[in-house]
Amino acid sequence: MSRSSRIPIVLCIDVEPDARILGAQRPTTWHGFPLTWDAIESFRQQLSSATGLTPHVNWFFRMDPQVQLAHGSAMWVVEQYSALVECIARTGDGVGLHVHSWRPHERQGWIADYSSADWIDECLDLSFAAFRDAFNAPCRSFRFGDRWMDQRTMSQLNSRGVEVDLTLEPGFDDASFYTASEVALGTLPDYRDVPTHPYRPSLNDFRMEDVARESGIWILPVSTAAARPPWPHRLYNRWVAKRPSTNLSTALVSLSRSTFRDVIDRVLDRPHPHLVLTLRTGAATVPRYAARVDANLTALRTHPEAARWAWTTPSEAIQLLQE
Repeated sequence: MSRSSRIPIVLCIDVEPDARILGAQRPTTWHGFPLTWDAIESFRQQLSSATGLTPHVNWFFRMDPQVQLAHGSAMWVVEQYSALVECIARTGDGVGLHVHSWRPHERQGWIADYSSADWIDECLDLSFAAFRDAFNAPCRSFRFGDRWMDQRTMSQLNSRGVEVDLTLEPGFDDASFYTASEVALGTLPDYRDVPTHPYRPSLNDFRMEDVARESGIWILPVSTAAARPPWPHRLYNRWVAKRPSTNLSTALVSLSRSTFRDVIDRVLDRPHPHLVLTLRTGAATVPRYAARVDANLTALRTHPEAARWAWTTPSEAIQLLQE
C-alpha cells in the first residue's frame, strides 16, 4: 500500500496517577499503567495478526511538580516501572511529556493553577529536565493537561525543541469544565476557530495557522466532532460534574461505544482523514471505563478501513499528511 493512501492514527496515552485528584494518602503505585500496557499489547498483537501492520502508540509521562511532591521524584514512574519503560522502548512506540499544573494548597489540597506564568514555568522546567534525565533525550512530543495552553507557553515549547504539541481540542469554547470537586485558577482558551488539521502556529496567536512559516513547532490537534453523549452522561455532566452542556466530544478511547463510534466516523469523513485519540491510564482501573476501552479498541481493530491505518508517532503522522 502506498504511503499516500495510509490514514495516520496517533494514540496518545497519558501515563499518570490513577485518580485525577490525589488525596491525603499518596499513591504507592499507578495500577493503570501496567493494565493499560497489557491492553495495548493485546490490541497490538491482534491488529498485527489481522492486518500485517505493526502499530505504534505514544506514551506521555507525567513528570511535573505534583509527581515530585507525591512520590519524592519527578522521574518516579520511570524509576518504579523501569522494566515496562524498557518494553516501550523496544516496541518503537513514541514517548513524550504530559504536564499538569496541580499546585499544593494548604486548605484545598491541590489546585489546578493556570493563572501564574511563574508556576507554569516551574512545571515546564522540572518536567523537561526530568524527561531528559530519564530518557537521555530531549522531549519532542508534548501534551498539556486539561487542554490548556497560552501563547507564552507555546513559544517556550518551540524554544525547547518540541516538534509536535498535541494539546488543543478544536471546537471547544473557553467555558471551564472543571468539576465541582476541583479548584482551578485561570481559564481555558477558546478553541472554536482552531483548525482540525496539523499546522504551524502563528507567532502572535497559537490558535491560528501561519501558512508561510516553514520551521518550528507543529500543532497536531486532538480529534473532536459533534456527537451527542448518551443521556446518563449528559445527566452526570449537568447535575454531578456541573460541566457546561455541549454536543462536542473529544476522541477519548474511554467514551461510550456509541459516542466514540460517532466521533471517529465523523472525523474520518473529513478531507485528509486522520485520527488523534487520547487515553489516560487511570481508565484501566475503573471497570466500566476499562470495558469501554476494550470495546473501542476492538471497534478500531475491526473497522472497515483498518487495513489503511498507520498507527504512528506524531511527527510521522504529519509527514504522511503532508505527502
